[in-house]
Amino acid sequence: MVSPAKSRDLIDKPKPGSGVSGDDYADMIKTIEKMFDSGQMAHSISVRDFVMEVVPLFRQSIHDGRIEELKRAAKVYRPSVEIRSVDTQLMEMQKNAAEAILQGSEWLSAIQVGELAQRSASNPAALANRWKKEGKLFSISWRGKDWYPRYAFDDVIQPRRVIAEVIEVFGTEMDPWRIAAWFESSNAWLGGSKPRDLMNEPERVVAAARRKGGWRHG
Repeated sequence: MVSPAKSRDLIDKPKPGSGVSGDDYADMIKTIEKMFDSGQMAHSISVRDFVMEVVPLFRQSIHDGRIEELKRAAKVYRPSVEIRSVDTQLMEMQKNAAEAILQGSEWLSAIQVGELAQRSASNPAALANRWKKEGKLFSISWRGKDWYPRYAFDDVIQPRRVIAEVIEVFGTEMDPWRIAAWFESSNAWLGGSKPRDLMNEPERVVAAARRKGGWRHG
């Protein structure tokens, strides 16, 4: 990132005979720096973009002695871009979907998985992380932590085979949040039941995953 102070190094100093005095040059640089320091241009253009796009004009104007014109141009300069508005309806839908996933099931941190499985006391999180790398589990990221669905484990905290099979079926087509949404949603191929509620019927769940076009949010 180019700082306002260093931007002066990218602008040629006036040459003898150009009609531009050293004081005019210094005054022009100070005007530009004040604009950035005051935040007048903070929401319109970055320092780097300003320098890269406007420096060629600066050079020509300095050499031609058109300092006042240059100052006016700098004050009104704005990039020709449009503001991208936020789709609040989509954001609300995404928020509701995330809440349904988080509240619909119990979730375990990687450390909790290791502790419940009674594995390494020195690094309990390693077990869940290894299972995830092996494709036996999926996790969602929430507030800086990975969380694993309780339904993905049997009574002795071992990964259910059905989870690995569903992950394999979906492949890279669905990210962890979408996989979690699938498990949390009513499924037409399961008579309206949610896949997470049928962990004891793995064949039906995997068959529904292969026909995932029939699932709908419930």
